[in-house]
Amino acid sequence: MASLATTDTNDGKPKATQKKGVFKALKFEFQQIKSRWDSEIKLMWNRPPPPWPARVLRIIPQTREAEMYDVDELRIRLIINGPNMEELPVEVEVAQKTIPKKLQDAISNNILNKWKEELTNELSLPEHLRSGWQLEKMLTYAEKNFGSFLRLVPEFLEAYFGSNNDGVTIRRFAIIEPVKEDLEAKKRKEEEDRKEKERPKTAAELKAIEDGKRLAAERDRQRRIEAARKLEQKKLEAERKKAEAMALREKGDYVPPPKQKSKKELKAEAEYKAKHKRMAKTGPAKKKFDGEGSKLAKAKGGGGKGKKKKPK
Repeated sequence: MASLATTDTNDGKPKATQKKGVFKALKFEFQQIKSRWDSEIKLMWNRPPPPWPARVLRIIPQTREAEMYDVDELRIRLIINGPNMEELPVEVEVAQKTIPKKLQDAISNNILNKWKEELTNELSLPEHLRSGWQLEKMLTYAEKNFGSFLRLVPEFLEAYFGSNNDGVTIRRFAIIEPVKEDLEAKKRKEEEDRKEKERPKTAAELKAIEDGKRLAAERDRQRRIEAARKLEQKKLEAERKKAEAMALREKGDYVPPPKQKSKKELKAEAEYKAKHKRMAKTGPAKKKFDGEGSKLAKAKGGGGKGKKKKPK
């Protein structure tokens, strides 16, 4: 692994301990995860050196175990802020705006705790047996727990029935952050409304209130007048039709309107039509021959061939 180097101050005491070759070993880990996941991996570090913080982002596609959740991918970013593994200079981010902030924090904390645990186990080994920053192990851990991460905050899961990738109906879950009512704001609003009602009104405000009441009363009166006018028109139209019918009846030209069928009769008629509806668009497949010389042609009158005369 990396070797240690020290720099001395003017009085000969060691100032700090720096590691050499740490980033070179880290780049080897980067190459390993890039060769395994290819397009799912995005690497980033500072140029020119020092390269810290060094970052790796993996875009994890939805796993089979998580097919019931409406999350197509999970973006996990692992961050290394310095070369000294003993300080555990690591961070985890969920780089995904479609996931609520509270759930992002829960996922990142879960991965971070697991990562620090793995690094602590790594530091307990002799330096020549250490394998690095455990990036591949942590990204594999994130993929394996795709569905478990989405269940870390159960109140964000909204259940419904839908279908999976195979078209099978299953119970699915959407990730929705519930809207919490601000009780303090509601209480302040109610208090402001109460004070507004109790506050003495000015002359202009009282006049505006009275004008509003008069306007509302006038609109209500106009609505009632319009409703009465329409009702009167309907009555006059009914009387006119009745008078026309009486006049036609006296002349003998009255034709009563067709009787309205009941729902039961309409249903029976529809069932009969559906049952006896002819589906074929052509004539019957089997039909007797009705051409020249047939019995049908003879029956219609002389359509058949006449008898041959005997030669004399």
